[in-house]
Amino acid sequence: MKDVKTIVLEGKEYMVVGELQINGIEYIHFAEIENPQKFCIRKTAVIDGKEMIVGLDNKAEFDMALQAFSQKHIKDLEN
Repeated sequence: MKDVKTIVLEGKEYMVVGELQINGIEYIHFAEIENPQKFCIRKTAVIDGKEMIVGLDNKAEFDMALQAFSQKHIKDLEN
């Protein structure tokens, strides 16, 4: 069985579904442990010398990251 990475964001526990680099930025797709149909996408950023997980800047960035994750997972399923 594969280990599942988890993280607590805003008081809820999420599992890491995938990570993807887009234009030099690492995006992370999370799904709620209790309700996997609820998900969020965050990105990493260096703030004061520390790598942090932060929210996306706007809906356009969210849409772009969601589309990239969808395309990646479709390709993974085809292989």
